[in-house]
Amino acid sequence: MRCFLSYSYKTNISVIKKLLADLDISYITPLESLEYGNSILPIFTRQMKDSDFVLAIFDDSTNVSFELGMAMAFKKPIFIIAGDSKEQKLPRYLEVPTYTFAKPTDYNKIKYSFDLFLNNLTLKKDKNFSDILGKKTITKKEFKGKKLSHDYINSLDNLNNVKGIDFERFVGEIFSKLELEVLAQNKVKENDFIADFSIWIDELNSVIGNPIIVETKSFEPNMGKLRNAIDQLACYLKKFNSKVALLIYNNPKGIPVHDLFSYSPLVLSISIQELLKKLTEKTLPEIILELRNKVAHKKFTDGSV
Repeated sequence: MRCFLSYSYKTNISVIKKLLADLDISYITPLESLEYGNSILPIFTRQMKDSDFVLAIFDDSTNVSFELGMAMAFKKPIFIIAGDSKEQKLPRYLEVPTYTFAKPTDYNKIKYSFDLFLNNLTLKKDKNFSDILGKKTITKKEFKGKKLSHDYINSLDNLNNVKGIDFERFVGEIFSKLELEVLAQNKVKENDFIADFSIWIDELNSVIGNPIIVETKSFEPNMGKLRNAIDQLACYLKKFNSKVALLIYNNPKGIPVHDLFSYSPLVLSISIQELLKKLTEKTLPEIILELRNKVAHKKFTDGSV
């Protein structure tokens, strides 16, 4: 793959170069490839068009902002590395591209988010190739995800006694049945990633963002413990620069649970019993959007968080 690297002259990009080299990705940038006798704009335009994606180290540099604008005009996938979230807030127009808050020298933190970005980018390239071969194109507005049949739900063993790792494994099997892409899982940790799953759903990318961190809890419903799980997930979101998380918990007795969410950052929750029931009629993206809309309505009508 070929990357267009956008950065200001004062930025140390030695770690970024190592990361790209480790992943066997070549890069090009006008700052290092000026051609004698030619103006920079045609060079920049050609390099941008010939690249698969843009990696930008965002700061107050005018050339980076200009190159990001051109990348959007050329509809190139963009991965942004921005300063610490407490010190720097991305402009509104840059909140849609994939980004991570990290120092340009923080190899591990950048690589975690960058791997997710590349994984999704590769999938999209494969899908585009399949479309060229004549397969049906799915638009972003369509929700073509899998649903579960009633026969499958009825075949499942009683969930009352499913605990711990077995419950997590069960949720993983549901994701597999739905043909979801699981980018990371607890058994194969990425550095200090400790949530149970990280999934990517294309249809939700422009609505709530990706990846979606998923945590499972199989203990008897207890508002104190579940509330702690929500708070912990909110911390995960901030740490890994994700935008949304989903808590899936076991509730065999159907105990009423209310206001189990966090709005900023966004953490949603649903019992496995309710999730399975809904999956016979709706896709997971539709269910997640439904949960998000309920949370937003609750937040803006009574101000609760």
